[in-house]
Amino acid sequence: MIKVQEHLNRADAELHLDNLAFKLWEHFNPRLADDSDFQQRSLIKRLENLIIESNEPAYLTQFADNDKILLSRQKDFFRYLQDNDYAKLKALIISRPEDLLLLKNEILQNLLPTDLYEINGNISQTAFGNLLVERLFIYKTYRSSSICPELISDMKMENVFCPYCNYNRVQVIDVSEEENEQKLNKSYLDIDHFYPKSMNPFFALSFFNLIPSCHLCNSNEKGNKEFCITTHTNPFHKSYNDNHQYKIDKNYFLNGRTSKIFLTKVTPPDDFTDRDLHLSKRYEHTYLEPVNELIHQYLNYQHYRQSPEFGHDYIDVLTQKVPTVSNDILKTEAGKMYRDIFNEIDVFDLL
Repeated sequence: MIKVQEHLNRADAELHLDNLAFKLWEHFNPRLADDSDFQQRSLIKRLENLIIESNEPAYLTQFADNDKILLSRQKDFFRYLQDNDYAKLKALIISRPEDLLLLKNEILQNLLPTDLYEINGNISQTAFGNLLVERLFIYKTYRSSSICPELISDMKMENVFCPYCNYNRVQVIDVSEEENEQKLNKSYLDIDHFYPKSMNPFFALSFFNLIPSCHLCNSNEKGNKEFCITTHTNPFHKSYNDNHQYKIDKNYFLNGRTSKIFLTKVTPPDDFTDRDLHLSKRYEHTYLEPVNELIHQYLNYQHYRQSPEFGHDYIDVLTQKVPTVSNDILKTEAGKMYRDIFNEIDVFDLL
């Protein structure tokens, strides 16, 4: 709901995230003990091995459909990643969201989307697309590694509410035993690939493409829907809070309640995050009665606000679910919604 940078609430937030992205690149490319070369499990060595393998006859059959033109495109892609001391391979891991889009456009000048996936009702990866996620950009290994919860903690996302919906908690918990000196963290969350890895396997390990999120947003709602920073909100790129506001019926004051909760777009361009994640519908289903309770409490405040004995305490009750600053939205369940609606009804300017 707000940018991760705002949530970090530090002057060097952008630099901090860039450093974490570089830390991930370093993790993916461990060196030998004598520092003479990269280990075989490194991303660089995996690419080198695929380049060698792509020259073997079996590769043409297994991954290129016996199509030499397709094979040529695949080899061009490998060389693209290898050139200039693996500059583009590194860029895929560390680039910010806007640069990932530029990289995608570059890659699709050489590869065709059909080289990576097919759509027959559902999206299914080609043999080459699967090769990229199983042998090069191996997401499963990353997800089960210690670096995954470590980076989430470094982003202060270890105990917050989903940056997409803002009401399901995402957590990183220390599960080590007290007598165990080594800290062992476990992630209780999903990692959403903003650009789905089914269609963009080259982004499977990209730091700014990996969004800590809840299972409902990632698996139940988003799935393989094609997201892009031009049509949807990437929490590393922009703040949903800046461009959208939760609203209620204008007649709430007369009726003492609202019958709906909805999202409005404050500024263009069009953003389809609400539509594709069903945020408004989910909020109305989950929070309609709690919002009506907030309205009821607020309308009652006029009876207490002149009271030195009860007025201040009543304000504390009213605002207990409302983050007083926007940087705290991800720390608060439905914090953005409560903040938006409270600001809408707050004729006494309590915040």
